[in-house]
Amino acid sequence: MGKSFRVGDRVVFTRDKHTTTPGPRAKNVVATPHGEMYEYQVDKYWLVIGIQADGQLVLKTRRGKHHSFPASDPRLRKASFLERLFKAKLFPTLSGNDSTASSMKTGAESPVSQFSTSLPNAQQSTPSGSNS
Repeated sequence: MGKSFRVGDRVVFTRDKHTTTPGPRAKNVVATPHGEMYEYQVDKYWLVIGIQADGQLVLKTRRGKHHSFPASDPRLRKASFLERLFKAKLFPTLSGNDSTASSMKTGAESPVSQFSTSLPNAQQSTPSGSNS
């Protein structure tokens, strides 16, 4: 049975990382064979802002970045009640700028493709007869 997500759901994405200094939220920390680096996992607290027609979830990070992952990704899960309660400040909020989520759910154009590609008037070339 597949996972079912809705726009506005808080989700936790477990990201694999490797650095020389794991952060305070690192879990499953293991030193590499020569001990120079560490491999570990970090939970990322994201928000579902859209569901594309092909089943991809559009996720928003706390800093406003957007990621797209399939709903069936094993690293992705809904946040538990305790995570939503005690880690609420780690999740982004659904803002008015995320109102494009409904258009993504229906498979409409992405917000980026809706912008005009023309240059502003100040940068467009002027007709050859006007020099003012």
